[in-house]
Amino acid sequence: MNTITMLLVVALGATWAGPSGPPVDLNHELPPESVVLPCCEAEMAEAYELRLAGEFRAAHKKYRAVARTQLAAGEFPGEALWEAAEISYGEQKLARAAQELDEVAKHAREFGRVNLEVRALFEAAILHHWSRRDDLALARLDRVERLLTSPEVSDDVRDMVAMRFTTVSALI
Repeated sequence: MNTITMLLVVALGATWAGPSGPPVDLNHELPPESVVLPCCEAEMAEAYELRLAGEFRAAHKKYRAVARTQLAAGEFPGEALWEAAEISYGEQKLARAAQELDEVAKHAREFGRVNLEVRALFEAAILHHWSRRDDLALARLDRVERLLTSPEVSDDVRDMVAMRFTTVSALI
């Protein structure tokens, strides 16, 4: 493990003692590259309404179905999968949420959306750690570290990662 990864692990370890807030994007602020297909707008709206009504299991199922539809159409399923991960997180199903964020990262890589890949991997690393899967967390952090050297990663994403590590480092 290189020095930067070791520093990341030490820094994140301080916050991983327990959740201080959801690691997923509860404000629905996915990067602008996330777009819902017109064919799935109604289904996404239905899933959202189910979620608002507290029907989390049904909403999760609907978001997963939307993701499958998008994949079958050759489209990016990032938003639907991210929403499913948020529901899993809210239900304290951390391992499932981490796996769903891993799916977001996988598809982001396939569709050339490096900024979303970094964000999903970073959040998945935290959830994998909380799920006691540090091997998976470290693998995600290693990938994030490599991706941050890419000129395709936006300054906003770099700043988000740096800020979160800086905030944690100040607590050590």
